[in-house]
Amino acid sequence: DGGTGNKSVTGNTFSNITGSAAVTVLQVASGTSNTVSGNTISNINAGATMQGMYFNSGSGTSNISLNKISNLYSSSSGSSGYGINITGAGAYNIFNNQIIQVIVLSGQPAGIYTLASGAENIYQNNISYISTAGSGYSGYGIAVSNSSSAVNIYQDTVSTGSVAAYYYDGIYFLGASGKVNRIYQNVVYGLSNSTGVAGTSVIGIYLAGGSSTTSDTVYQNKIYNLSGGLDAVWGIQDASASTVYLFNTLICGLSSTGTATAPVDVTY
Repeated sequence: DGGTGNKSVTGNTFSNITGSAAVTVLQVASGTSNTVSGNTISNINAGATMQGMYFNSGSGTSNISLNKISNLYSSSSGSSGYGINITGAGAYNIFNNQIIQVIVLSGQPAGIYTLASGAENIYQNNISYISTAGSGYSGYGIAVSNSSSAVNIYQDTVSTGSVAAYYYDGIYFLGASGKVNRIYQNVVYGLSNSTGVAGTSVIGIYLAGGSSTTSDTVYQNKIYNLSGGLDAVWGIQDASASTVYLFNTLICGLSSTGTATAPVDVTY
């Protein structure tokens, strides 16, 4: 994009693109209140990092909705692949997007990956087939690390993904100190670690951090059919210092080639 005004990017189709280096199909790196909606991105091949959409907006609230992103592939060793990648100080509503098949040969894949510091609402997205064949990498359906603001993640579906080694998290969340966050009514299923390497794990929802003044409320999620991970398979793992309220959640169908399998694992 160009200029500093607000952006509206709607109804476009980008498909059958091949690059020998990094590829970012749609980038919005300015503006304060942007709308990106109803776009289709499909069949993209990159020789390095792959990004279906990248955002780095300033203040204000941007809406990312009703986009369809599918068949993204990176063939470079050590490169990442993202359906939607977000940084910057802006606030975001990310909803009703469909992200299907983000594959990296050897690197970190994620459906939605955000390091934004503004308030975020991530809801009613459908994410599936997020995968890497590379040993030692992590995969994420939704990964959120927010250093400043409250986050709501709800009514998303993350399904059918695999990672060759290390971690696979359906939803990864690292919250800001002193904020109240909610993760609710999400469905996570069909995730697996294909190699069974010791020290790895498959986790439906991973609460990674925060402080004693942070409050995470996790409720009415459904997590099932998680498998692999020689070390551990967990429905929910709380490794944070936050105050966590967990209730009315269904967790079933966990299987591991190792010994550590638990619906809920809490680390203090």
